[in-house]
Amino acid sequence: MHDPILEIAHVLFIDTVAYSTFPADRQRLAVRTLQDAISCTSDYARSRDNEQLIVLPTGDGAALVFFRDAEAPARCALELATCFREESAFQVRMGIHTGPVYRIADINANRNVTGGGINVAQRVMELADAGHILVSKAVAEILGEVSIWRECLHDLGRAEVKHGVWLHVFNLYSETAGNPHAPSRLSSAPVVLPVSHSPKATSSDPEPAGNVHGDRIRVLSVDDHPLLREGIATLINNQPDMRVVSEASSGEEALERFRVVHPDVTLMDVRLPDMNGIDALIAIRKEFPNARILMVTTSEGTVEIQRALASGARGYMLKSMPPRDLVESIRRVYAGKKSIPSAIAAHLAEHYSDEALTAPEVEVLQQVAAGSRNKKIAERLLISEETVKVHVRHIMEKLGASDRAQAVAIGIKRGIIHL
Repeated sequence: MHDPILEIAHVLFIDTVAYSTFPADRQRLAVRTLQDAISCTSDYARSRDNEQLIVLPTGDGAALVFFRDAEAPARCALELATCFREESAFQVRMGIHTGPVYRIADINANRNVTGGGINVAQRVMELADAGHILVSKAVAEILGEVSIWRECLHDLGRAEVKHGVWLHVFNLYSETAGNPHAPSRLSSAPVVLPVSHSPKATSSDPEPAGNVHGDRIRVLSVDDHPLLREGIATLINNQPDMRVVSEASSGEEALERFRVVHPDVTLMDVRLPDMNGIDALIAIRKEFPNARILMVTTSEGTVEIQRALASGARGYMLKSMPPRDLVESIRRVYAGKKSIPSAIAAHLAEHYSDEALTAPEVEVLQQVAAGSRNKKIAERLLISEETVKVHVRHIMEKLGASDRAQAVAIGIKRGIIHL
């Protein structure tokens, strides 16, 4: 007899919710209902015909062990979820994992499997509540390579399971199947940030992955200073109605993380190393027009504020403001309102009618701020020295400055230029 071959299997583990509380006749009916539902799925028939499926009864559910087709468990799970959504008598929860198994025969000479692939699938399932389809990170990374699955995957972070093992899990759901709630075992768990290889979502903008039915507000925190991100996470995670679900330190990473976690509210720093926060805001809202983004910065520059608000920011907060103002702003933005502190609103009103500098004037002012004289500015910008003088005169008139130094100071304060 040859030794079994270690294979990679794609396992769907299914459990009937509250099965042990049923009387015996109802347990029998539940098992029969689940078996009928499974046998009616398209992937069951196709995989059984090709001998690429082993179905294992588990007493209160079943484990479907697929070979070759990595998408089969997800398709089957969504099909079952749709079926049981209409079946009011019973509810199921499901977990999916891809991992190593051996094909063996059980004591009755029936086909069976053993190995981490099926064990982890069960642990993933045990994190779920009724209606959930949870998948391991290994599955999410595979499905994330296919565009149709990306919008269905929602990062839940990591959670501890049996024997002190930590699993990184995702919630799989669509508009018609699955459970968009955060699982009860994860909704209050400490958040551990996902790694950067998580699957990406498409440009469709689904409903928020959390708080659809009373879960906490899910926040993405974007700032290039780790200590500040940690402070924000501590503040938010101590609130009863919100939590940080992911963090990013750059604009590109913010877009990547948004595609994965689909936060309810994003806190976006204006100063980021690769692109500024307003450009990141624009990039996110280009793919996700309903994104709620709250800008957080040290600058009171009216030009930056106006550009951020015009680009779709739902609010603008200064880092110097009290922590309670930040959490209240998150609540307001999540509720669909704008959040602009009175001091910033007054500052905007004060400069509302100011004539904006043209792009060439901004370039000249930036050169003036760098200490360049007119001749050097002309050489760098490939314009005449006389044109530079005209730009400087217009800059001082528009900003109400009496000299070049004051023009630079006003330009920095209003966010027109940056040193």
